[in-house]
Amino acid sequence: MPVYKSVSSKKKLNELKLIHTIIWFFYVLIFIYIFIALIMDEISILLWFCNAVIIAHPPNIMAFGISGTEFNTRTIPESYVVLRNIKVFPYGTQFLNIDKVSAVLGPKNPVIIFENDCVITCGRDLLQAYDRLEVAEFSAKSLIASKSISDLSSITENQIQEINKAFSI
Repeated sequence: MPVYKSVSSKKKLNELKLIHTIIWFFYVLIFIYIFIALIMDEISILLWFCNAVIIAHPPNIMAFGISGTEFNTRTIPESYVVLRNIKVFPYGTQFLNIDKVSAVLGPKNPVIIFENDCVITCGRDLLQAYDRLEVAEFSAKSLIASKSISDLSSITENQIQEINKAFSI
């Protein structure tokens, strides 16, 4: 009887070692995948950036989507820091070409306006996605109001570089 217990114990130990090795193998594969993807700047959206997405129809942002007017984030420093660049896509792109939208939506383009339809914002969490939507709406309102007073004064390229350095963008 003791011989059977020792053989059984060795077999179980070997099975546990095999399972442990397989688990570590998959951990290593996942680590390598993430490392390569980070190098290629591909995984930032998947891992931490777009955990929350908001689709909305705010009136001031939609004024830009309907009129075809450029939404220049380089006029208000907060707009540039929070919103970065805003892309505009034709109506229906979010339904007909999801790959194109998901390829653009990311750290450099966290907001997309769809002509005559909606705006999509994303962020690490719902609060960040909402903050981007709020900053975009109030920036749009400011841009619309300021156009009636005078031409817009954009932030210079030197100022953009200073902002990028100060906020590690």
